[in-house]
Amino acid sequence: MARASTKRGFTFKDFLVKLHLYLGLTLGLLFALLGLTGSMLAFDDEIVRLMNSDKLTSVEQGHMLSLEEATLHMQNWAETHDTKGELADIQPPTGSDGVYSFNYREGRRNVGAYKMDAYSGEILGEFHFTDTFMFTVMQFHEKFLAGGTGKTITGITAGTAFFILLSGYILWWPKKRRFKQAFKIKWNANTMRVLFDSHKAFGAALGLVMIVSAFTGFTMAFPEVFEAPISAFSERTQFQGPFESKDSGGEPLSLSALVMLVDERYSGGTITDIRLPRERTATYRLEVKHTGDIHEDGDTILLLDQYTGAELINWSPSQMTAADSFFNWMRPLHEAQAFGLIHQILFAIAGLLPPFLYVTGVWMWLKKRKLNRKPKRTAAAAA
Repeated sequence: MARASTKRGFTFKDFLVKLHLYLGLTLGLLFALLGLTGSMLAFDDEIVRLMNSDKLTSVEQGHMLSLEEATLHMQNWAETHDTKGELADIQPPTGSDGVYSFNYREGRRNVGAYKMDAYSGEILGEFHFTDTFMFTVMQFHEKFLAGGTGKTITGITAGTAFFILLSGYILWWPKKRRFKQAFKIKWNANTMRVLFDSHKAFGAALGLVMIVSAFTGFTMAFPEVFEAPISAFSERTQFQGPFESKDSGGEPLSLSALVMLVDERYSGGTITDIRLPRERTATYRLEVKHTGDIHEDGDTILLLDQYTGAELINWSPSQMTAADSFFNWMRPLHEAQAFGLIHQILFAIAGLLPPFLYVTGVWMWLKKRKLNRKPKRTAAAAA
């Protein structure tokens, strides 16, 4: 009687194994580099502040200078020190650092960024984030230091990483929901088994965090991919400009009046950035942060008439459509801003996962190839 064939066809699981393997081998190294730099960027503000503490922190003592007092002091200092450009942006202290930031520009080019002790009024020095090590890390993470082409590559890598992680989860998912067994690592087994167990267990434990990171990274790189399907359910807000102040020939609102207006109209908000009007028809542009906001500088952007304070744009969560909210969440989720310190720690740890998965995955692949070649060499020698 003829024996039944034991051969089986190419299954969906086989497809996932191949997809997971070859995507990991081709773009896994780039994904590992993005994960490593992303892990560092989870605490980029803290790292920059630590490495530049002399310019970015002050010793709290006495009365904090008001916005108007600090700005006048800065302008007087700039005149005596022949500072280039025109004051364009002011960032008041928003945390425990006690430092004002004043940014000067010529046209659209930044020519000076000065830090001031908010208590003593001392100019702590000129500081540019673009001169820091963390800026280089950020540029590598966003575009591999290769401009627009690099940005496209990082976006493709993020999309590929999403499928690597998703396929890994499907392959890992335990039968009969034996999750405890699925996370078990047999440390006393051979090296190959320890690597295999570790690859699966750590990938499953932290993979969901990296799936969020990969998805948000891809969405920010290629938002147009999601525009059409999302617009079928909700339209994104389109602002129709130009938005200009009505020049009545009077004097613009003082900074103290502007702050008072914001406090009254948007109670509970803290101004994190003020872009000053540089023409008679230009507007004040403010960023305002409220408790619970997901962006580190706040979720609200305002354009106000520089003479009357009339609201021209109020871009805040209460004004957003569902589509607006979807895209508004992408950056704070990706940059570990949305959920405070826990979010930062989780992303910093999870960012180490891609290098680990890449190293263990390549090691297992090379080891398996070596083992598969032995029978062929043995057979050839016997012949």
